Amino acid sequence: MWMTFSLLVSGVFLFFLLVTGCILRVGRNTLCESVVKEVPKISSCDQAQSKTWKTPLIGSSFYSKLHSAETAVWVNFFCWIIVVVLVVVQRRWGSDYSTHVEDPGASPSETEPFFKRPEHPN
Repeated sequence: MWMTFSLLVSGVFLFFLLVTGCILRVGRNTLCESVVKEVPKISSCDQAQSKTWKTPLIGSSFYSKLHSAETAVWVNFFCWIIVVVLVVVQRRWGSDYSTHVEDPGASPSETEPFFKRPEHPN
């Protein structure tokens, strides 16, 4: 049950990161295209961010910051893909905690949990 919940939460995170990454990519590209199109003597967003903008706009390092934000989203997205893969592998191998199988070569002190669960009255 916990594996299913973890998989669901990871899937939701992946979805929102994918949407966020796409929005940042499209928004940055649209902004850059409009700046390059509308501002004379500018051929790239790198050039536009170093120019002085009209008041009240502050355009210093807008392209670098948007690029950094997009990179952070995609790195986070791929890290969550690794988490999802690990959860799927763990779920497939059935690594739920089980006390039904005892290791014959282990002593009782080795097989006891560190923190004992409270007994539930039946």
